[in-house]
Amino acid sequence: MGMEETILIDGINVSYRVEGKCEPLILLHGMAFSHDVWDKTIRQASKFFTIYAPDLPGFGCSDKPDVSYGLDFYVEFLKKFADTLKIHKCFIAGMSMGGEIAAAFAARYPDRVDRLVIVDANGFSPLIKGIRTLTVLGSPLYIRMFNSRSMLKNYMANMLYDTKALDEELIDKEWARMRDPAYRASLSKNSKYLSTVDEAFPGLIRGIKARTLIIWGKDDTILPVDDAYKFMESIPGSEVILIERCGHAPVLEKNEAFNKALLSFLAQVNMYYEAVAK
Repeated sequence: MGMEETILIDGINVSYRVEGKCEPLILLHGMAFSHDVWDKTIRQASKFFTIYAPDLPGFGCSDKPDVSYGLDFYVEFLKKFADTLKIHKCFIAGMSMGGEIAAAFAARYPDRVDRLVIVDANGFSPLIKGIRTLTVLGSPLYIRMFNSRSMLKNYMANMLYDTKALDEELIDKEWARMRDPAYRASLSKNSKYLSTVDEAFPGLIRGIKARTLIIWGKDDTILPVDDAYKFMESIPGSEVILIERCGHAPVLEKNEAFNKALLSFLAQVNMYYEAVAK
C-alpha cells in the first residue's frame, strides 16, 4: 500500500502519494482533481516504477496559496518537487492540465525526463472552453461546479463518453474538498489561466527530447482529438494512441486500456496483462 507524504516547497505544504520500487514515475492530475484520480493506475504501475503522485498546489490535500497560478508556476513547482525528493531523471505522465505541465517541464528541462506521456492535454485549445461553458444562473458552468455536488458531478460527466463510468466515491472526495473557500479561490484562478492558450507553447514543446506518447480519448468533447495530432506534429518522434469510446479522462473511463498503453510504452511490457494475471 502506498504512503501519503507531505513535503514543504517554498512554504507550501505539498501532499503526495509514493508507492512501488524501481525507477521514478511522476503522475500529474488535471483540473479539479487530486492524485486520487490515478488510484487504479498506481496499483498496476507501482509493480514497475516508484510512483510519485502529487496533489498540485491549489488542489487536493496540498496548500491552496494565494499566488498567480499558471503554467510557469507549475513547471517550476515540478522542478522543485523533483529536486526536493532527489529525483534527477524520471518518467512523467500528465492528464489534461497536468499533461500541459508535463510537456512544458520536459521541454524546459530535457535532461530530467526519460519518457513522457501526455493524456488529453490542453495547450492547443483552452481547457475551460470545452467544459460546456453554457451559463447557469449568470455564471459559467465551470464556476458553478464549485457550488454543489450535482454541479461537480455534471462537470465530471462532461468528461466521459459513457457516464456509467462516473466514480461516486471520487466525486464525494473532491466535493468535500471544494467546500474549502481557499480551494474555491484556487480553482477560480486556475480556471482563468486555463481559459486561454499560450501562443509560445507549440514552439516550446518542439524542444522536447524525451520519447513521447500522446494518449487521447477518441470521443473527447472537451479537448478535440485534433489536438493530439498537433502535439504529435510539435514533438519530434512522438506517437499517438486513441482510445475508442472514451472521453476526456481515459484514466477513469477506460483504465485497463489506458494502463496497457501507458505501461507498454514506459516499461516496454508488451505482454503486461498476461504477466500480471498469472
